[in-house]
Amino acid sequence: MSQQDLDRLRSCAHPVIFKTGFATTPFAIKGTCFFASYRRMAFVITAGHVVRDFPPQRLLFSPTGQPKYPARISSWWHVQDLENDPDSSDLFLVRVSFSHLPRKVKARGRTIFFEAVDDTGWFDERFRSNFFLFGFPSQVNEADYTTNVANTGQAILTGAYEGPGDAHGTHLVRIRNPLNLDFNGLSGSPVYSIQSTVGSNLNSLRF
Repeated sequence: MSQQDLDRLRSCAHPVIFKTGFATTPFAIKGTCFFASYRRMAFVITAGHVVRDFPPQRLLFSPTGQPKYPARISSWWHVQDLENDPDSSDLFLVRVSFSHLPRKVKARGRTIFFEAVDDTGWFDERFRSNFFLFGFPSQVNEADYTTNVANTGQAILTGAYEGPGDAHGTHLVRIRNPLNLDFNGLSGSPVYSIQSTVGSNLNSLRF
């Protein structure tokens, strides 16, 4: 994997920003999301427990990670599996549009192109692969309300495959944390296998 591929993957992940409705503290930052596309539709994916019952219309997803340039939200789904462990369906999916954003803003972000992703190749090589994630730990995120800017820092953590999780359809990855980061805020981070061919699976936000 080249440095360019790595940088492009990093630009798929962004902080989740909440519109509070308060004039003095208009937004808050918590959790991580990533952008994906399928059949020329754009989506944002994060963990269900990040947003919980917060009104989806007040969520701000932006290629810049700033509240100033949010995507337009058209529909959303809380993925639920009522017959199994709730942890197996901790997923929140949002359909969005970036067409109204300035071109220079759209160029700041990328999407994972799901139609080009081999969703089984990683499994065959899972015990021989390195895994890594990009996320935004809460301890380094700060809302600057004097300028209405979100000051965030993206963390890159690597790990190894441990085995299947307790909940159906889940897997365990043991993460290395040499900086002893607080994992709060990393929920919703995309996890990649380093042996995957990712360069052809990333698109600009052209919707």
